[in-house]
Amino acid sequence: RDAAGDPVMEGVTVHWYDAQGNDLGVTGGTFEAQPGTDYRYQVVLSGTTLENYLQPEMGTIAASDEAVATVTLAARKKIAISLRVHDRETQSTLPGAAVTVTNHTTGTVYSGTAGEDGACTISNVAVGQLAVRISRNGYYSQLMQSDLTDLEGETHDFGTIGLTRTVSDRITLQIFLSDAAVSGAQPNVYAANRL
Repeated sequence: RDAAGDPVMEGVTVHWYDAQGNDLGVTGGTFEAQPGTDYRYQVVLSGTTLENYLQPEMGTIAASDEAVATVTLAARKKIAISLRVHDRETQSTLPGAAVTVTNHTTGTVYSGTAGEDGACTISNVAVGQLAVRISRNGYYSQLMQSDLTDLEGETHDFGTIGLTRTVSDRITLQIFLSDAAVSGAQPNVYAANRL
């Protein structure tokens, strides 16, 4: 159930274990249990349910005809993240820079784009282990890892991120093939390729 007491059915799987924690290979809300035996259960969340609720701890229940376990799911905190993007060398803002946030805890990916002032804010991001990638054509991407699982506030500002221009100079390599020259003769050049 959620905090309001409403049942949560989507994205919920229950795994059953014996009292020692050995997997019984049984999933689902009910199974044929031996009365008087203790069992452990793990409610596993996935998809949007994992995005919205914290993964509950493993529970224990003693089997009987009337045994019922109710698990109340705690809401996962949502935050806003912000940052600014500029050219590392010139300090000028980089509008249009793509910002991608991957939450490794929930598997959710969020995205945003830096505005004319180089600023980007992405709201409604679930707290957890986050990877933030900033990219823009003509610049090397920047990747930052951050554990925001226990963030106290409602927002996290990554500050100003400087991107470095990519190297645009071309490198030319010339390859010459020739056959072995007879002593004192010039070799014949068959091909010259530019890459």
